[in-house]
Amino acid sequence: MTRQRSETITCPDCGHEQRTTIWESVNADLNPELRKDILDWSFFDHTCKKCGETKKLLYPFLYHDMNNMFMVYMLLPVDDEDSEKSLKKLRDMQQAVDMTISEDFPPVDKKFGTYKYRAVTEPNELVEKLYIFENGFSDYAIELLKRLMYLAIGGKGGADSIEKILFQYDSGEPGLVAFMGNGEMGTIDFNQELYDDLEHMLKDYSIDEGNTYQVVDQGWAHAFDNSMRKQSGS
Repeated sequence: MTRQRSETITCPDCGHEQRTTIWESVNADLNPELRKDILDWSFFDHTCKKCGETKKLLYPFLYHDMNNMFMVYMLLPVDDEDSEKSLKKLRDMQQAVDMTISEDFPPVDKKFGTYKYRAVTEPNELVEKLYIFENGFSDYAIELLKRLMYLAIGGKGGADSIEKILFQYDSGEPGLVAFMGNGEMGTIDFNQELYDDLEHMLKDYSIDEGNTYQVVDQGWAHAFDNSMRKQSGS
């Protein structure tokens, strides 16, 4: 179900107050137009009717794709401690509901496959998860691939270093976009063979999807990489 409510928003530029729609949850199957708005970021636009200024309005909401069997919850873009508290609250709420009757939290059933539950803190991370899961990729393998790119090309360490790498799927082809410390953007060729190797390697490890929301990002990739290095003694 797609859920929404109306709230009064104050324009940060002119102080004008107006009612606007706040989406508590978005069902991509029932409202495909909202999916398109999320992909082009217009979903987050709020335009003041008085001064005409458009700002990004960010708030927590749940994205649900029944066809591809995944959910992504966008937390408020706050500091790590508050994000972790919000994630814990979300997990507690999920475990408290009746999994057999709640549409927001569908049951994990082997005959239907396993739902993927993720939590992100930025719109670009939400869009990335959509590209990953809609096209049958593993976000675990993608994050490990991105980590290898960081190590090979250069991570955070100056204006010319890479600040962030995001997966994209454009014109039927996977790719990686690099955001540089100097504000510029670049592209990195998607190494399909390396991705396939990483995905195959991950099958040897017990990564339990479970039925709670997971944060699968470069923090996860870093921790996984360190764990593998310790096990191998390198």
